[in-house]
Amino acid sequence: MVFDKNILPLILFQYLPETTIFTALSMLLAGYKIRLKQVVIIGIIGALFAAVVKSQQPMPIVSTLIMVFILIILFVIISKLDVISASIAVFLGFVVLGLVEVANYFVVTGVTGITVQQAMEDLTLRLLFPLPEYILLTVLILVCQKYNFTLINLKELKELSKKDYER
Repeated sequence: MVFDKNILPLILFQYLPETTIFTALSMLLAGYKIRLKQVVIIGIIGALFAAVVKSQQPMPIVSTLIMVFILIILFVIISKLDVISASIAVFLGFVVLGLVEVANYFVVTGVTGITVQQAMEDLTLRLLFPLPEYILLTVLILVCQKYNFTLINLKELKELSKKDYER
């Protein structure tokens, strides 16, 4: 396993914020309350796994699939979700994060003229490039939390199915 000299800044300023934001967003979109301690623990462990996975330099889709699998496991272990709920939550977060990430790339590239390739070659640009995305996702999390917005309320669906089962 080969880590380059830039791994610590990447872990602290890219992988950790992205994984933490992703965790909070996934939980909210699936109808679960954010528990800061759980979100931070998943963020830290997920960021460390992301560093290891990305240091192996697999194809982008392979690293994404590995991280999705790791995050599902972390949701199950740390947040005590069942595998189906964790999978749905991670999928919801992945879809929303992906859409915002693509939009961020187009906007940042259009406004600054900096391409993704240029950002990946320079550490400072690599750390700054996703900053608008992180800000937008944080605002989205706060809005979703304030207005109790969910895409699929898994917690409520479980409670309804338990009531139907008890009848």
